[in-house]
Amino acid sequence: MNILQLNLARLHLEIKSEIDEAISKIFDASAFIGGKQVEEFEQSFSQLAGSQYCVSCANGTDALYIATKSLGIKPGDEVLVPAMSWVSTSEILSQSGARPIFVDIDPVSYCINPEKIIENITEKTVGIIPVHLYGHPADMGKIMKIATDYSLWVIEDCAQAHLAEFNGTKVGTFGDMGTFSFFPGKNLGAVGDAGALITGRNDLAEFAGKYSNHGQVNKHAHEFDGINSRMDGVQAAILNVKIKHIKRWTKARCELAQKYTAGIDEKNVLAKPLVKQGAKHAWHLYSLLVEEPDKFQDMLSKNGIASSRNYPQPLTRLKQYKFKSWEDANAMRLASHVVNIPMCPMLKDDEVDHILKVISNA
Repeated sequence: MNILQLNLARLHLEIKSEIDEAISKIFDASAFIGGKQVEEFEQSFSQLAGSQYCVSCANGTDALYIATKSLGIKPGDEVLVPAMSWVSTSEILSQSGARPIFVDIDPVSYCINPEKIIENITEKTVGIIPVHLYGHPADMGKIMKIATDYSLWVIEDCAQAHLAEFNGTKVGTFGDMGTFSFFPGKNLGAVGDAGALITGRNDLAEFAGKYSNHGQVNKHAHEFDGINSRMDGVQAAILNVKIKHIKRWTKARCELAQKYTAGIDEKNVLAKPLVKQGAKHAWHLYSLLVEEPDKFQDMLSKNGIASSRNYPQPLTRLKQYKFKSWEDANAMRLASHVVNIPMCPMLKDDEVDHILKVISNA
């Protein structure tokens, strides 16, 4: 067998006729930047995400950057971020002259640990960026209480957590803003880079919309200096097709995760992913902790099973962030042992059986 981590070819083949028709309409209308398809996606995604406003942009990293600019980030500010995430979460702060302050993760959810947040707050702290890592929601109840008590803004990084929920409320709607990536490998993915941010505040949505389009209100009316970060029509058209299927695909991911959890013997791994009370996992990744990741991945590969490691080191260990020593024991444990096995809504039963058999015989 040759089992991919995410079989996009198989996924796209299922909806090929819909995608072909959508792309054809873009070329017929020459609506390559902005336009009807982008507007339609913003409306559809705001409804899906449970938010009043959605502002599309070029990618998930830009969504984070635009969100911080919308909330007035300035040089010297400190923002609390989890020790384990993709570098976008922290680099967008450095680009504004602000500084990321890393907080260790919860050992079960792998998201920022609320119990460690307060001890990292200083007079320079302006906000928190919780990341819903691998699709498991962070504890937004505790995080929002801290943010309120200390007058901090909150941007939820939902790049891996489309349709995840905490206590019945969708992620991205707790904080001031929520940001999403539609990178091809995400649960809702384009065929190139694309992103969006959501918010319940009109002032933030208005600023973000202008900032992502050169500070324009409309053509040539520049109120301030912004950036060029616009979703193109082709990506919007494809996302408009895929958004109709995302709930079905998410259900399939949840069912696959249940099969893995039931079928993997704990004697062969250090830990299987757990779902904390009140959390609805989006299962972007199914992440096992194993004693020897390289050996485990090699075993999977020899049996035709793809795997990955997100991420093999915490952000705290990157050279640009070694301006101080960080508390990152839980993040280091995760980084040192994590291996992601295939998480694809298109996996066939015999492929799932093969994966479970191989891991059981490890």
